[in-house]
Amino acid sequence: KTINDEFNIPKKTKIILSAGRITKDKGVEDFCKIAKRLNSNKVKFIFLGHYRDEKYYQSLKKKYSKFVIFPGIRRDIKKFYNSSYIFLLLSHRESAGLVLAEDMNFKLPLVGWNIIGVNEIIKNGYNGELIKFGDISTAIKKINNFLNKKKKYLKFSKNSFMSLNKYKIENSVEKLIKKFQKIQKKII
Repeated sequence: KTINDEFNIPKKTKIILSAGRITKDKGVEDFCKIAKRLNSNKVKFIFLGHYRDEKYYQSLKKKYSKFVIFPGIRRDIKKFYNSSYIFLLLSHRESAGLVLAEDMNFKLPLVGWNIIGVNEIIKNGYNGELIKFGDISTAIKKINNFLNKKKKYLKFSKNSFMSLNKYKIENSVEKLIKKFQKIQKKII
């Protein structure tokens, strides 16, 4: 089954995906607020991940399940990425935002709050859009630009995939080795 079949999402509907723990600091409520305002037959929102606090999770589902699909933890996440159109990361704090590097592999334009960690991976105006923290209206505007401007979407999608090179393990290891060799030369 495809994601569209499993969740009864029409093929032409664009999926906006997020992933992480279902906690306030991961921005799940912000994600839900955007989903509620952009709710239509043309776009569907999915938040992948597990909750820590069942009471909080149940209150979110009660309030937003009409607008957001919460599939929980899944092993078939590649199907979700392959079916998605945009990745939306609205974490309130993030150490590195490596989930964004994973999204780049699937050519997803990125949208996120302009916070440390996220703004190190999303290059505003290149592979995604950075939004002032908490500015739901601007986030909606930027998402709509991707949904309605195919040329812009394709450019950011391509740039997102190209940005991945910076985060590939083979490139990172090579850079680290060079740094260690430089330090070693200074010591000797």
